[in-house]
Amino acid sequence: MVERIHLPYQDYGGIYYWDREKDYFSFERHYGFGSNFCFLMTVLAILKNRNIYPKKMSAYLTNYKNYNLFDKIFYINLNKLEEWTTISNKDFDNLYFNTKNSTLHQYGFGFGDKSSDVNFKILKPLLDTYFCLTPIIMRHAENLMKEINFNPESIFVWWRKTDKTTEVLNGYPELKVIKKYLSTDRLIYFQSDDKEIINEVLSYTEFKNIRILNVLPPCNENVGAHEIIYREGTSHEAEKHILNLVALIIIASKCSHFIGYPGSISNVICMFKKSFKNTVIFKPFNELYTDSEYQIL
Repeated sequence: MVERIHLPYQDYGGIYYWDREKDYFSFERHYGFGSNFCFLMTVLAILKNRNIYPKKMSAYLTNYKNYNLFDKIFYINLNKLEEWTTISNKDFDNLYFNTKNSTLHQYGFGFGDKSSDVNFKILKPLLDTYFCLTPIIMRHAENLMKEINFNPESIFVWWRKTDKTTEVLNGYPELKVIKKYLSTDRLIYFQSDDKEIINEVLSYTEFKNIRILNVLPPCNENVGAHEIIYREGTSHEAEKHILNLVALIIIASKCSHFIGYPGSISNVICMFKKSFKNTVIFKPFNELYTDSEYQIL
């Protein structure tokens, strides 16, 4: 029997189905990869509270021509499922939805005002069970690491405006606020799809070791790449973009330091790391969501 799943308050732009006989959950939703990754965590938590534990899954991203994340990106590790099922539902007391103007406040899991609010007791079993990286995406990331001559003792900066300046209506931080977290000596990988941001960082001549990563094409308008792909792209272009995007997230998660813009991708990188060590994520109004012991050696 297949039933449509409805979420508390609203369905947040998605359609969700549960096939009880096959232990199969289907997720279909608009928006970008980062938003869908974070939101899928919440949906799985809601299913857990209803004693639903999928053993098979699809997650179709309509912006990416209905690309299924459980094709080449993620797989379910059934050997870890027991760890997820045995977590007490009391641990979900902080699961909430609200409308604060930052993705760090969305999707629950205690994303509060500081990194210590994030409940990794819940997140780790969830991530270990439902978000295992496939050999395909790991090979893709490893090939990219070779291409850029990857150095793990580096700083990874992910910064963009494009659609974020319309989503974060007030107080979007300027790029220059990252300077005090950089090093004049360390290698800095810089990822952006925003031409204006790329030109600005190239003007920071005091940082001799900034390397711009030209893996994802820059956008020519103030919308996210997922919107352009939805409007004009092909299925092949959608898959290529997703594979490159996730490969960059893997690389960012393996760098010793990370600095992120106010957006879902910054959250995802920390979920891949399963840590906020040596991490700075900016929120609106230049607030920080940071490891208080962040150090550049």
